[in-house]
Amino acid sequence: MSEHQQLVLIEITGQDGTTTLFVTAERREKAWIDGPIVGLYTRLRLTDAPQAKPEAMFLSRRAAKAGWTVDSHFGASGHPFHSHGFGARHSVPEILTQKIAALVDAEAPRAGLVEAIDQTNPLILPDQD
Repeated sequence: MSEHQQLVLIEITGQDGTTTLFVTAERREKAWIDGPIVGLYTRLRLTDAPQAKPEAMFLSRRAAKAGWTVDSHFGASGHPFHSHGFGARHSVPEILTQKIAALVDAEAPRAGLVEAIDQTNPLILPDQD
């Protein structure tokens, strides 16, 4: 497992105001009953004010698969909206919004975490068989 890499610090302005998005990511592997799960594990922290506690989302994207999935989502108070482990797909996954997915996809190659990534094609990691 690699160290967390800060990918982006970006502000998104919408109808409800400005949200600051902090993103860190790492390559992760996990043993599973059907064989190892390999992919990217990403943490998002979202806040609408500098001193506010952020919401937190933990995302995964499996190698050779398209699309990000929200594994866990916690409110600013720590309330869990839902929580699953890295790469879990045993329940209905919450799919990440395309706008945020596109931001993460754009930054991952710059951080050297991937060989190829976009929203419609399978993820290709360095040294992936």
